[in-house]
Parts: sequence; structure tokens; C-alpha cells
Amino acid sequence: MVEWSRDADRVNLNGIAYVGPGIKARAASANIDADYEIRTFDDFNEGLSWAQSL
Repeated sequence: MVEWSRDADRVNLNGIAYVGPGIKARAASANIDADYEIRTFDDFNEGLSWAQSL
């Protein structure tokens, strides 16, 4: 996940939404170390709506 953290910082993201079943999305997001908000969602449309609002 180190590459994801570096890549996210390089492209200047405001946030990232992980959509997946429960623990899988949380586990992925827990391994990202970057200066932006990370949220997890069970529902794709909720995650998309949140990401578009940034």
C-alpha cells in the first residue's frame, strides 16, 4: 500500500472512497497513509455521492 500512498499524494487528491463489504474496505483504507480524508462505504452510490461532493 505504500505505492498507493505515494501516488495519492502525487496527484493531489482531496479524498478517497472505498466501497466494499464491511471489513475489506476498512482494511484497505487503513493501509493508506496520506493527507486526505478516507471514507468507507457498503453502498456504491453513497461512496460515489460522497466522492463527488469533495
